[in-house]
Amino acid sequence: MRADAQAKREIIAQAAKELILREGIDISFRQIAAEASVGVATVHRHFPTKFELLKAVMPKILGDASAILMKNEVRWESDPRAAWREAVIQLAEMAAVLLKDSIIVALAEDPEAVAIRTILLDDLQDLLASLLKKATMHGYVSEELTPLQFHLGLGSVSRPLPEKVTEMVPGYSSWAVENFMAGLEATAKKNLGE
Repeated sequence: MRADAQAKREIIAQAAKELILREGIDISFRQIAAEASVGVATVHRHFPTKFELLKAVMPKILGDASAILMKNEVRWESDPRAAWREAVIQLAEMAAVLLKDSIIVALAEDPEAVAIRTILLDDLQDLLASLLKKATMHGYVSEELTPLQFHLGLGSVSRPLPEKVTEMVPGYSSWAVENFMAGLEATAKKNLGE
């Protein structure tokens, strides 16, 4: 692929990533084209299907998750609770997007989605395993907690709510994530007999 074509592909994938993180998977190629400042035909030329696009976008999202964990790496030595809390809160924002019903249904039902499922279920779980190992050492989670359980739980509590609900109960999402972490820690202490 020519350098200019590769650069255009990268711009489109980055624009799609930003849109997906902001609005979820149910975005159109027209929205992606507008975000990337290219034509719709250009998006289709580089990514003929949404799954082709997701194969390029998911590693970028995974890179963002990895960056969150790396940013907190040093902090684990001086203030592990703050490192854990900050990582979980930042990951919650991503988990909410990655676990929206539309993504789960699309990835579960379409045979083309195997590569994307692999990224989510293998690569992301490996990243989360390293976080959970540290959290286990500090008593924030139980040894029995799997990366997939953590991912699904975090996605469940951080799911975007209808705007009316967030108006009625401001700060609910933060409260839910904080209580998720408190519940994980309570379970860890119970399992240790504390």
